[in-house]
Amino acid sequence: MTIIQAGIKSSHLTIALEPECAAIFCKKLPIGQLEIEGADKELNYVLAPGSVAMVVDMGGKNTVLL
Repeated sequence: MTIIQAGIKSSHLTIALEPECAAIFCKKLPIGQLEIEGADKELNYVLAPGSVAMVVDMGGKNTVLL
């Protein structure tokens, strides 16, 4: 089905590349989804608030480097 058949105006669309979408997704994750329990039963962060992450397109897969 095309966007025309679906009744979507082309002015309402934006082309977004997969790595961009992955970066936005990571940025918008709730803080609870970034927490993991360490071996010592303390909460650790996969990505701590204020951290910088890089999303890399690995040719068919996206990888987040912390």
